[in-house]
Amino acid sequence: MESLLQLTLGAAAIIVLISRAASKSKTSTSQCKDQKDHPNRDQEDELIFTSLIVRHGARGPTRKSLYLAVGETPEQKQARNPDQHADKDHPATATQAAQLWKINELDALTTVGAAQLVSNGQQFARYLQSHPNLLQSNTLIKLRRSERPRVIASANSFIEGYTIIQQQQQQQQQTSKNINTIIPPTLPSLHYQPYPSLQANINVFRAWTGKEYNTAMTEMKTSEHYQKKGEEAATSRVLDATVCKICAPWANQMNRAGQLNLTTYLHEVLGCEEYFPDPSKRGFGSLTDFFRNKKELKKDLIQLAHWSFDQRFINRDTVGKEWGMKIGGDLLNEIEQDYQQSKGDGGSKVSIYVGHDYTILSLMAALGVKKHPKEIMGFGGWARLEYRRNKKTGVVRQCLMLQTVPFPDLKDSSRASEKIPEKVYERITK
Repeated sequence: MESLLQLTLGAAAIIVLISRAASKSKTSTSQCKDQKDHPNRDQEDELIFTSLIVRHGARGPTRKSLYLAVGETPEQKQARNPDQHADKDHPATATQAAQLWKINELDALTTVGAAQLVSNGQQFARYLQSHPNLLQSNTLIKLRRSERPRVIASANSFIEGYTIIQQQQQQQQQTSKNINTIIPPTLPSLHYQPYPSLQANINVFRAWTGKEYNTAMTEMKTSEHYQKKGEEAATSRVLDATVCKICAPWANQMNRAGQLNLTTYLHEVLGCEEYFPDPSKRGFGSLTDFFRNKKELKKDLIQLAHWSFDQRFINRDTVGKEWGMKIGGDLLNEIEQDYQQSKGDGGSKVSIYVGHDYTILSLMAALGVKKHPKEIMGFGGWARLEYRRNKKTGVVRQCLMLQTVPFPDLKDSSRASEKIPEKVYERITK
C-alpha cells in the first residue's frame, strides 16, 4: 500500500524525513469566547500555520459495530478476529440488517468514501490557494495517516483530489506566463512521511484503543452514571422503541446502561447504510427502513448516541480531564512541533493527518474542549488547527476549526458543503 500511495504522488512525491523538535511550546489556555466579544479580531489576524486532521470517507460497518447493533451471520463471525473483541462470544444472531452486508464490505472504504476524500483534497487545496502566505513552492507538505486500510485508501483519494487542483494551477500558470500576468504562488506537493514503528502510528491516530483507556470506559459504560441516564423516562422510552426491538434478544438481557451504550453502534450502522452506494443496503430489513417513518425517534436515538460520545471523549468530569492528553496528546504535540518547525528557514507552514473520527475527538479532548460538537462526526469530517497572529499585537492564537458533517446531502453524498467551519476552541500560544 505504501508504494501505491507514493505512485499517487508522482515524481514530486519525495519521501523526506523531517526531524521533530524536542521542545513543546508553552501555552496559556482559554476556552473560545463568543465572536461578538471580539468582532474585528479575526480580520486583524494573519494565518501563519495550519494543520488539517481529516476523518476517512464512508465505509461499511466495523465488524464490532455490526454484531453489537444488528447481529452477525456465522460467516461474518468467522471472518472477524475474536481476540480483538472482549465480547468474542457475543450471542447475537443475524438480523435482516446484518444479512445485507457482505464480508468484504465490512470496514472497507466505499466508492462514495473515496469520492468524499477526493473532494476534501480539492477543497483543502483551494483553501491553501486563498492563503498564499502559507505556500512555499520549494517546501513539501507532510502527510501522515493511520495504518488502517480504509484510511490508507482515504489518504490516496485525498492526495488525488489535491493533485487535481495542483495540476490545474500549473496549467493556469503556464498560460499566465504566455500572457505576462501575475503568477500566484504554487501549491506545494504532498509527501507521505511514515512513522518509525507501527506503535508510534497507533499512539498518534488510535491511542484510544489502549487497554487502560478502554478498561476505564468499560467501567464507565456500566456505571451508575450510565444506568441513571438509561433509566430516565425519556431515555427509557427511546431505548424500548429502538434498541430493545432492533437488538433483541441480546439487548433485552442488558440493563439500561448496556442498552444505552448500544445506541452508538446503531448510529454507526445506520450511517453506513445511508452513505453506501448500493441502495439495497437501505431496503427491506435495514435500519434505514426501520426508521423510515420514525424521524423523531431516529432523532432521539442520535441524541442518546451523541450523549454517549460526549461522556467517552469530551466531558471534562467523566473523561476529558483525566484521559485527554493520554488519547490525543501525541497528535497535539506533533502538530505543535510542526508549528515550531514552520518558523525555521524553509519550514512548511502546513501539515496533514488522515485518521478517524475518534482521532479528532481525542485531539479535542487533549486541547481541553469542554463541549461535544452539536453533530456527531460524519464521514470525511475534519478539523483545522490554525495558528493566527494578530497584525497589531503580534499575539499568536491557536484556533480549532471544525467541520463535523461536510457531506450532508445523502442524494449527492460526495459533494462538499459550503458551510463555514465552526470555531470550537482557541488559546494563546507562542
